[in-house]
Amino acid sequence: MISPETKKVSVADVRLEMDVQLMGTVVYRMSKRDYGFFVVDDGTGTIPVRLFSNLKALQKIKEGDIVDVFGRGDDYKGETFIRPTFIRRIKDPNWWLVRKMELMGSEGKKVLKAIKELDSGDGAGLEDIEERLKIGEEALKKELSKVLSDGLVYEPSPRRYKVTDDGI
Repeated sequence: MISPETKKVSVADVRLEMDVQLMGTVVYRMSKRDYGFFVVDDGTGTIPVRLFSNLKALQKIKEGDIVDVFGRGDDYKGETFIRPTFIRRIKDPNWWLVRKMELMGSEGKKVLKAIKELDSGDGAGLEDIEERLKIGEEALKKELSKVLSDGLVYEPSPRRYKVTDDGI
């Protein structure tokens, strides 16, 4: 059963005994007689998903598949992994973009909105974004770093930013 306390997280946020929901690409898969696992990459890192029962679920998963994993953070010999309760294969890759937007904080969403509104064709300037949002340059650079690494924004020239098609 999926807990109401389940948190949508990135790999870096998985903790022991935490109910999580994580979406990413299967980059490795292995099955033995009595257990199996696959490794999920969500763009921020990788984490194993270990199955000790219901190994038939693993047979349906292939490297390159996008999966949405519901489970609990666990540990074995110092390695954090997810013990799944439910695994869903994602057929439409746009759902991954939806998840990125869900994980993005309200500040990141404000940055995207400001860039869209200020962009007159050649991108929005760093100073203009800072002035619109009324936040300091360091805080803005931190949020810009996140949306840049998520592929939602790009820098066509120094200190100018444009929203990608993925940034919607």
